[in-house]
Amino acid sequence: MSTAARAPATRVLGVDCATDPRNVGVAAADVTARGARVVAIAHGLDEPALDAWLASHARGPRVLVALDAPLGWPAPLGEALAGHEAGAVLRDTRDALFQRDTDRVVHRLTRRRPLDVGADRIARCAHAALALLDRLRAATGAAIPLAWTPGPPDGAACVEVYPAGTLARRGWPASGYKGADGRAARAAIVTRLAGAITLTPEVRATARVSDHALDALLCVLAGADFVRGDVIAPTPAELRVAR
Repeated sequence: MSTAARAPATRVLGVDCATDPRNVGVAAADVTARGARVVAIAHGLDEPALDAWLASHARGPRVLVALDAPLGWPAPLGEALAGHEAGAVLRDTRDALFQRDTDRVVHRLTRRRPLDVGADRIARCAHAALALLDRLRAATGAAIPLAWTPGPPDGAACVEVYPAGTLARRGWPASGYKGADGRAARAAIVTRLAGAITLTPEVRATARVSDHALDALLCVLAGADFVRGDVIAPTPAELRVAR
């Protein structure tokens, strides 16, 4: 048996983030070199129940939390605001201040443009996601740093994922699956997902009902790609900027 086949599974927690915890979708899967199997899914939980769910499923020697929210802001924005006075001009361009290099790479590769965390309401979602992550750290006692190197994490770590980009890179429909009118589109995506990760009938049914739950599964899929190293990694220079 190969070393990869003997390696312990990585528990991937997919989190479709939102400012209201009741709109957060979560899913847990075990990922190995042989495949990924979803073991639990939930949505519509209040904050205490959500925190308890995540803490209870963050088990195992390797845990990767894959969050659908920005986990950082553009570096030039922080530098510009640090010395800014009200009424003074901001010298950098809007794109430099409000978009990250990550966002530009995603747009170039997928033709899907993430919301600008420096300018849009997604900043509130990012704030909520970072607070959720901090509560999970407190509940588990794990540091859960950002994972900078693709592959199984050493202990617990987290990554930022983008479900729309994951769909686009696979050539799957990346729109039209939200809300009450998107049930047919969700069902089609679930069928495709079932060819990539193992889903129970209960998990399939939940994802067809809730786009938040479906996005959590897409977060799991992106997290599984990261664990297997099936991602486009930044260069060392790009990593230094990202940190």
